[in-house]
Amino acid sequence: MRRPLLAALACLAAALAAPAILAQGGPVPDDRFYLLPQTVYVGDPGRLVLPLDTAFSGAGGLVLDRPEQLPPGGDLVISRVEIENRGGQARLLVDFTSYVPGPVAFPPVKAGPFVFPGIAVNIASILDAGPPENSRVLSPYAPPVPAPGTMGIIYACALGIAALILGGAALGIWGLPWLSRYRRSLKRRRMIRGLLRELKRLRAMLAGNAPDGGPVLDRLNGELRRFLEFFTRRPCASMVPGEFLSLGGPGGEYGPFLSGLFSRCDRLRFGGVPAGGGEALAILDEVQRFAETCEKAEEAGPSGDRASLGEAG
Repeated sequence: MRRPLLAALACLAAALAAPAILAQGGPVPDDRFYLLPQTVYVGDPGRLVLPLDTAFSGAGGLVLDRPEQLPPGGDLVISRVEIENRGGQARLLVDFTSYVPGPVAFPPVKAGPFVFPGIAVNIASILDAGPPENSRVLSPYAPPVPAPGTMGIIYACALGIAALILGGAALGIWGLPWLSRYRRSLKRRRMIRGLLRELKRLRAMLAGNAPDGGPVLDRLNGELRRFLEFFTRRPCASMVPGEFLSLGGPGGEYGPFLSGLFSRCDRLRFGGVPAGGGEALAILDEVQRFAETCEKAEEAGPSGDRASLGEAG
């Protein structure tokens, strides 16, 4: 009685251990499993599907998805292991990601009492060379396409820079000297108009104090000498009448005129006899004509082409 019972128990143990024994056999042949997708590239997730024989028909429903339940990661990382049973057909599902191309071996996949060693898959790379119809080699670097109008903007900037350089050169050669002459001419005209206004005030001053022209001549002497200093750039305030002979105008007549004018003024101012209003008025008339002549000479020629008096500046 005991022998048949022991034999039956031995047969039952062998039947239960048969799946594990079959699973722990040699390497799994390539034709026994397939991949989803069919070609798995480096860094992309893939799934290995290994159909199991009838010995595993009662082993479904096993899922391993926690890190401590899975083999340690390396160049190939397993993220999930499942034994699925559908309609009496069991299969092993292994989700993985490989970070190296070429043949890659799985670590022994352990699912409960079952161990599946020797699984190896081929991982593709987009950089692998192959037939032209299957080639996935990266295209060479292409230079950036310029935006419409880029060359026009470049040429316009170049022309603008050239125009600025030429404009600066022209300003330095012709513009600044012309501007300097214009400013000098403008200042000369203001000085002449200032002298004419001063003569008008002196006439009014003389009309209010007709018997004595001395103060009028004193003021005229100072104003006229300052006026001449600006035009001649010479110390006219300290010059004696004879020194004014060296001053010339457009026709050379200003030197003798100014020398005689200051001689008469000095004789009336320092001669000991009070200057009469008529004599002072006559001198004002001569200076008036002199100032108007200078104004006409200034307006007749181009600005700065010639001086109104001597070395006018």
